Amino acid sequence: MNTVKQFFGLLLLATAWWMLHSVLSSVILMLGWAVLALWAAFLLGAFTTSAPTRPLLLLIRAVGLLLAFWAFALVLGLASGGRSVLAPLNHLGSGYGQGASAVVAPAFVPVDSVQALDELLARTDKTVMLDFYADWCVSCIEMENFTFSDPTVASQMSGMLLLQADVTANTPEHRELLKRFRLFGPPGIIFFDSNGKEITGQRVVGFQSADRFSKVLKAVGAS
Repeated sequence: MNTVKQFFGLLLLATAWWMLHSVLSSVILMLGWAVLALWAAFLLGAFTTSAPTRPLLLLIRAVGLLLAFWAFALVLGLASGGRSVLAPLNHLGSGYGQGASAVVAPAFVPVDSVQALDELLARTDKTVMLDFYADWCVSCIEMENFTFSDPTVASQMSGMLLLQADVTANTPEHRELLKRFRLFGPPGIIFFDSNGKEITGQRVVGFQSADRFSKVLKAVGAS
Protein backbone atom coordinates (compact mmCIF):
# COMPACT_ATOMS: atom_id res chain seq x y z
CA MET A 1 0.00 0.00 0.00
CA ASN A 2 2.84 2.39 0.78
CA THR A 3 4.32 1.71 -2.67
CA VAL A 4 0.99 2.56 -4.31
CA LYS A 5 0.77 5.80 -2.33
CA GLN A 6 4.33 6.72 -3.30
CA PHE A 7 3.62 5.99 -6.96
CA PHE A 8 0.52 8.20 -7.06
CA GLY A 9 2.47 10.88 -5.21
CA LEU A 10 5.11 10.60 -7.91
CA LEU A 11 2.45 11.07 -10.61
CA LEU A 12 1.33 14.29 -8.92
CA LEU A 13 4.94 15.45 -8.76
CA ALA A 14 5.40 14.63 -12.47
CA THR A 15 2.29 16.69 -13.28
CA ALA A 16 3.68 19.63 -11.33
CA TRP A 17 7.03 19.25 -13.09
CA TRP A 18 5.30 19.30 -16.48
CA MET A 19 3.61 22.58 -15.57
CA LEU A 20 7.06 24.12 -15.02
CA HIS A 21 8.13 23.53 -18.63
CA SER A 22 7.53 27.18 -19.49
CA VAL A 23 9.88 28.57 -16.84
CA LEU A 24 12.75 26.07 -16.62
CA SER A 25 15.62 25.44 -19.02
CA SER A 26 15.71 22.25 -21.06
CA VAL A 27 18.77 21.08 -19.12
CA ILE A 28 17.00 21.28 -15.75
CA LEU A 29 13.87 19.70 -17.23
CA MET A 30 15.77 16.72 -18.61
CA LEU A 31 17.56 16.15 -15.32
CA GLY A 32 14.27 16.37 -13.46
CA TRP A 33 12.56 13.87 -15.74
CA ALA A 34 15.53 11.52 -15.41
CA VAL A 35 15.23 11.58 -11.61
CA LEU A 36 11.47 11.06 -11.73
CA ALA A 37 11.80 8.22 -14.24
CA LEU A 38 14.40 6.42 -12.10
CA TRP A 39 12.25 6.89 -9.02
CA ALA A 40 9.23 5.43 -10.81
CA ALA A 41 11.35 2.56 -12.15
CA PHE A 42 12.45 1.72 -8.63
CA LEU A 43 8.86 1.76 -7.33
CA LEU A 44 7.77 -0.53 -10.18
CA GLY A 45 10.41 -3.09 -9.27
CA ALA A 46 12.74 -2.59 -12.21
CA PHE A 47 15.83 -3.20 -10.06
CA THR A 48 14.60 -6.16 -7.99
CA THR A 49 16.29 -9.51 -8.48
CA SER A 50 13.38 -11.83 -7.65
CA ALA A 51 11.44 -13.30 -10.59
CA PRO A 52 7.84 -12.06 -11.04
CA THR A 53 5.28 -14.67 -10.01
CA ARG A 54 2.33 -13.29 -11.99
CA PRO A 55 1.93 -11.84 -15.52
CA LEU A 56 0.74 -8.51 -14.10
CA LEU A 57 3.89 -8.17 -12.01
CA LEU A 58 5.96 -8.99 -15.10
CA LEU A 59 4.19 -6.22 -17.03
CA ILE A 60 4.73 -3.74 -14.21
CA ARG A 61 8.43 -4.55 -14.08
CA ALA A 62 8.67 -4.17 -17.87
CA VAL A 63 7.21 -0.67 -17.59
CA GLY A 64 9.72 0.09 -14.87
CA LEU A 65 12.58 -1.08 -17.07
CA LEU A 66 11.36 1.13 -19.90
CA LEU A 67 11.33 4.11 -17.54
CA ALA A 68 14.84 3.25 -16.39
CA PHE A 69 16.00 3.10 -20.02
CA TRP A 70 14.37 6.49 -20.69
CA ALA A 71 16.17 7.97 -17.68
CA PHE A 72 19.49 6.63 -18.99
CA ALA A 73 18.72 8.03 -22.45
CA LEU A 74 17.92 11.44 -20.95
CA VAL A 75 21.23 11.58 -19.08
CA LEU A 76 23.21 10.35 -22.10
CA GLY A 77 21.41 12.75 -24.43
CA LEU A 78 21.97 15.67 -22.08
CA ALA A 79 25.66 14.87 -21.72
CA SER A 80 26.08 14.70 -25.51
CA GLY A 81 24.25 17.94 -26.26
CA GLY A 82 20.66 16.76 -26.71
CA ARG A 83 17.87 19.00 -25.50
CA SER A 84 14.73 17.02 -26.34
CA VAL A 85 12.84 15.28 -23.53
CA LEU A 86 10.90 13.02 -25.90
CA ALA A 87 13.82 12.17 -28.21
CA PRO A 88 17.00 12.74 -26.17
CA LEU A 89 19.23 10.67 -28.47
CA ASN A 90 17.83 11.83 -31.81
CA HIS A 91 20.74 14.22 -32.42
CA LEU A 92 23.27 11.38 -32.21
CA GLY A 93 21.91 9.67 -35.31
CA SER A 94 21.19 12.74 -37.39
CA GLY A 95 24.53 12.68 -39.15
CA TYR A 96 24.89 8.98 -39.93
CA GLY A 97 24.12 7.43 -43.28
CA GLN A 98 23.12 10.71 -44.89
CA GLY A 99 26.38 11.99 -46.31
CA ALA A 100 26.21 15.03 -48.52
CA SER A 101 22.43 14.73 -48.85
CA ALA A 102 21.81 15.55 -45.18
CA VAL A 103 18.98 18.04 -44.81
CA VAL A 104 19.74 21.24 -42.93
CA ALA A 105 16.80 23.31 -41.73
CA PRO A 106 16.74 26.79 -43.31
CA ALA A 107 18.28 29.56 -41.21
CA PHE A 108 16.10 32.10 -39.41
CA VAL A 109 16.62 35.84 -39.12
CA PRO A 110 16.42 36.84 -35.42
CA VAL A 111 13.73 39.33 -34.38
CA ASP A 112 13.83 40.92 -30.93
CA SER A 113 11.17 43.62 -31.01
CA VAL A 114 7.96 44.78 -32.67
CA GLN A 115 9.87 47.57 -34.41
CA ALA A 116 12.39 45.13 -35.91
CA LEU A 117 9.56 42.92 -37.11
CA ASP A 118 7.70 45.79 -38.78
CA GLU A 119 10.87 46.93 -40.55
CA LEU A 120 11.53 43.45 -41.97
CA LEU A 121 7.90 43.03 -43.06
CA ALA A 122 8.02 46.39 -44.86
CA ARG A 123 11.19 45.51 -46.80
CA THR A 124 10.29 42.05 -48.12
CA ASP A 125 8.13 40.88 -51.01
CA LYS A 126 8.10 37.25 -49.84
CA THR A 127 5.73 35.24 -47.73
CA VAL A 128 6.97 35.55 -44.14
CA MET A 129 7.04 32.97 -41.36
CA LEU A 130 7.54 34.20 -37.79
CA ASP A 131 8.49 31.48 -35.32
CA PHE A 132 8.30 32.08 -31.56
CA TYR A 133 10.98 29.99 -29.83
CA ALA A 134 12.49 29.47 -26.37
CA ASP A 135 15.20 27.14 -25.07
CA TRP A 136 12.84 25.68 -22.47
CA CYS A 137 10.09 25.01 -25.03
CA VAL A 138 10.08 21.27 -25.76
CA SER A 139 7.68 21.59 -28.70
CA CYS A 140 9.92 24.27 -30.25
CA ILE A 141 12.90 21.93 -30.15
CA GLU A 142 10.82 19.10 -31.59
CA MET A 143 9.70 21.35 -34.45
CA GLU A 144 13.36 22.07 -35.23
CA ASN A 145 14.45 18.44 -34.99
CA PHE A 146 11.57 16.67 -36.68
CA THR A 147 9.62 19.17 -38.78
CA PHE A 148 11.80 22.01 -40.09
CA SER A 149 14.51 19.52 -41.09
CA ASP A 150 12.13 17.39 -43.17
CA PRO A 151 13.22 17.60 -46.85
CA THR A 152 9.80 18.65 -48.16
CA VAL A 153 9.23 21.21 -45.42
CA ALA A 154 12.76 22.59 -45.72
CA SER A 155 12.28 23.02 -49.46
CA GLN A 156 8.99 24.87 -48.95
CA MET A 157 10.48 27.11 -46.28
CA SER A 158 13.50 27.99 -48.42
CA GLY A 159 11.39 30.35 -50.54
CA MET A 160 10.09 32.30 -47.54
CA LEU A 161 11.52 34.99 -45.30
CA LEU A 162 12.04 33.11 -42.04
CA LEU A 163 12.00 35.13 -38.83
CA GLN A 164 12.45 33.84 -35.30
CA ALA A 165 11.67 35.56 -32.03
CA ASP A 166 13.74 33.83 -29.34
CA VAL A 167 11.85 34.80 -26.18
CA THR A 168 13.93 32.69 -23.80
CA ALA A 169 15.06 35.76 -21.84
CA ASN A 170 11.48 37.07 -21.55
CA THR A 171 12.51 40.73 -21.92
CA PRO A 172 9.94 43.55 -22.12
CA GLU A 173 10.44 43.59 -25.91
CA HIS A 174 9.72 39.86 -26.04
CA ARG A 175 6.56 40.28 -24.00
CA GLU A 176 5.45 43.09 -26.31
CA LEU A 177 5.93 40.82 -29.33
CA LEU A 178 3.89 38.05 -27.73
CA LYS A 179 1.17 40.48 -26.69
CA ARG A 180 0.87 41.82 -30.24
CA PHE A 181 -0.19 38.37 -31.44
CA ARG A 182 -2.09 37.45 -28.26
CA LEU A 183 0.28 34.60 -27.46
CA PHE A 184 1.04 33.55 -23.90
CA GLY A 185 4.33 32.05 -25.01
CA PRO A 186 5.95 29.70 -27.50
CA PRO A 187 5.51 27.63 -29.50
CA GLY A 188 3.67 29.75 -32.03
CA ILE A 189 4.10 30.40 -35.75
CA ILE A 190 2.55 33.36 -37.57
CA PHE A 191 2.46 33.78 -41.37
CA PHE A 192 2.37 37.03 -43.35
CA ASP A 193 1.73 37.65 -47.05
CA SER A 194 4.10 39.57 -49.33
CA ASN A 195 2.46 42.84 -48.23
CA GLY A 196 3.22 42.23 -44.57
CA LYS A 197 -0.35 41.36 -43.58
CA GLU A 198 -0.98 38.39 -41.33
CA ILE A 199 -2.52 35.41 -43.12
CA THR A 200 -5.47 34.67 -40.89
CA GLY A 201 -6.60 31.18 -40.02
CA GLN A 202 -3.19 29.58 -40.52
CA ARG A 203 -1.48 30.05 -37.16
CA VAL A 204 0.37 27.07 -35.77
CA VAL A 205 0.41 26.66 -32.00
CA GLY A 206 2.15 23.61 -30.59
CA PHE A 207 4.00 20.78 -32.30
CA GLN A 208 2.99 19.64 -35.78
CA SER A 209 4.37 16.73 -37.76
CA ALA A 210 6.12 17.38 -41.06
CA ASP A 211 3.10 16.23 -43.07
CA ARG A 212 0.66 18.52 -41.26
CA PHE A 213 3.02 21.48 -41.36
CA SER A 214 3.67 20.96 -45.06
CA LYS A 215 -0.06 21.35 -45.70
CA VAL A 216 -0.08 24.62 -43.76
CA LEU A 217 2.85 25.90 -45.85
CA LYS A 218 0.97 25.05 -49.03
CA ALA A 219 -2.08 26.92 -47.72
CA VAL A 220 -0.04 30.09 -47.13
CA GLY A 221 1.45 29.96 -50.62
CA ALA A 222 4.85 28.33 -50.01
CA SER A 223 6.13 26.56 -53.11
